[in-house]
Amino acid sequence: MFKRIHFCIILCLCLTLITNNCSLGKEYNTDSKIAAAMTVSTDKTPVPEWMEYINTIDGYQIEVPGAWALDSSKTGTVTRLSAADRMAIIDIFAQPLKNIDANEYLNYSNLHIINQEQGLKVIEQNWEPIKNLQAYHIMWQRPKIANHSNDLNLYREIDLILPGTVYTFILKTNAEHLDQYSAVMNHIIQTFKAQPPEQPIEKKPPTAILKDIRLAGEKMSLNIPGDQMMFGIFNQTFFLPEGTGPFKKYEESLGYKFEFIMTYMDFWQDFPQEVVDRAYSEGRVMMLTWQPRMKTGLNPNSVIIPDIINGDYDAYIKDCVKRMKATQAPVFLRFGNEMNGDYIP
Repeated sequence: MFKRIHFCIILCLCLTLITNNCSLGKEYNTDSKIAAAMTVSTDKTPVPEWMEYINTIDGYQIEVPGAWALDSSKTGTVTRLSAADRMAIIDIFAQPLKNIDANEYLNYSNLHIINQEQGLKVIEQNWEPIKNLQAYHIMWQRPKIANHSNDLNLYREIDLILPGTVYTFILKTNAEHLDQYSAVMNHIIQTFKAQPPEQPIEKKPPTAILKDIRLAGEKMSLNIPGDQMMFGIFNQTFFLPEGTGPFKKYEESLGYKFEFIMTYMDFWQDFPQEVVDRAYSEGRVMMLTWQPRMKTGLNPNSVIIPDIINGDYDAYIKDCVKRMKATQAPVFLRFGNEMNGDYIP
C-alpha cells in the first residue's frame, strides 16, 4: 500500500485566483521570497535562516527554514514542515518502488487529481528535470471551504525520481502565499541530497496494561474484560424483513452469539431505526458504518465530503445523531471506512 494517501476533498474551482501569479514552468526569485518567511524566536535568540536536516530512515538530506516547525515523529512515512504563520505546510515522502516503476506509482497516486474529479482543477504539470534528476511537477487547486477563513486550497507537488525511490514534496498553501512559499520549497529541493537509508531502530512495544472497558447507557451497558475480546459481524440475514430468525440459526450453527452487529448507511438513507432497535432489543451493540456518498455504487463522484464540511448536511447529521442518542445505549460510529483503498470511493 503506498505511503501517500490522497484524500480528495473537492468542490468547483476558480482558476483566476492564480493564473497571474504562478506557473510550475518558471523559476521563483528565492532570495527575495525566502527572506519574508524567516522570523526570530520569542527569546530574542536569532533563528538560523536555514538548518541542515538529515533523514537517515528515508535517506535524504535537505536544508529547512530555521523558523519553521519540523515534525519528524512519523519518519519513515512523512516529514512535515509548517510555516510560522500557518499559511504553508510542506510534506515530504519517500516511496520505495520495489515491484513498480515511477510512472505507475505517480499515475496511481495522482489519479483523481489528473482526472480533475469533483471540481478539482490541475493548474499545470510537466516533467522538467531538477539538478539533472528526473522530476514530475503538478499543481492543483480545489475550491475553498466556505466556513474556513484560512483554508489552504492550493497544492504544488514535486517528485524527484531516483533509482528505486520517488521523493515527493507537497506544498499546501493558498494563492496569496504561493510565490513566497514556493520559493521556500524550491530552496529545499535545490539542497536535496539522497543518501543510503538506514533501518530504523526496532522499538519494543510498550507493556500492555489490560483494563476493562465499560460503556453504560440507560437501557443497557457494555463491559469488555481487559483480557477478553468481543466479536461482531456484518451479515445480511440479520436485516431481512422476517426478522432475525435466519441469523439466529446461523449463530446456533456456530454456537456463538455475536455481541456487535454492523450495518452500512449512506447519506441518502434514513437512519435505520428498525434495525438499531432490533439489535438492542436482543442485547446487542450496533456499529453504524456511515459512508459519505449520496447514491449506491462505487462512483467516486458521489462522495460528498466537501459538502459535509461546508455544512450542507448539518440538519441530516444532527437528526441521525439525535436518533443514536435516543437509543440510550452505546453506539459505535464508523465514518468514511477504508479510505486508504481504491475500492472505496
